[in-house]
Amino acid sequence: MPMFSKDKKEGNLDPPIIGQASKTSKSGKDSDVLKEVKLGIDRLSSILATYLSSFEERMVKIEKQIVNLDTRITNLEKGGVRSGTPAGGIRVPLQLVEDATR
Repeated sequence: MPMFSKDKKEGNLDPPIIGQASKTSKSGKDSDVLKEVKLGIDRLSSILATYLSSFEERMVKIEKQIVNLDTRITNLEKGGVRSGTPAGGIRVPLQLVEDATR
């Protein structure tokens, strides 16, 4: 397959059209190569889509964790310890918490 076709009238070099088989091939080898290249591109595309999907799922989980941590920090800044659950997450009687925060 020629890399560029030359316009005889103007002398311009044009890149080949992707997916276009070479017209000079007598045995059809060029079209077979193009088919293999297309299959390879399709496979790579599928693999990348799988990784992208997995990456997006992980990013959503991380975003949820960030929101959760932000909420916990905000609650602590507002005095959220009085809720009965200290930062460590261990439940204690509310009276003990109120006594400890005085």
